[in-house]
Amino acid sequence: MEITAIIAICKTALDGGTKIYAAIRARSLSDRERELLVHASRDGDFYVLRTDMHGSWVRAGTTDFFDQCDRAHQAYYLDAFRSLCQRGFVHHEGGHLFRLTGAGFAKARAHVPS
Repeated sequence: MEITAIIAICKTALDGGTKIYAAIRARSLSDRERELLVHASRDGDFYVLRTDMHGSWVRAGTTDFFDQCDRAHQAYYLDAFRSLCQRGFVHHEGGHLFRLTGAGFAKARAHVPS
């Protein structure tokens, strides 16, 4: 199941504290990672949602990264979300809810246009 894998990634990144995760965090953000962070910068909320008909997608703040006509759109943003989890910018709160960490809020708010 998709959400279980993402939860494991978030937990490993936050519990690990290894050089590997430090290197991942230092990498430049992709455009999609920045977009997700900006949309979540106000309240810090992410949801990983799923339907049998459309599969999984990410909701950041109030924006659904979902395109019924292009499944690749969902996949790209799920990949970006997994990367944010690996960097330690996102943690799992419970169920389908994920939230920015302190480092995640700092990174997100640094990218919000003035």
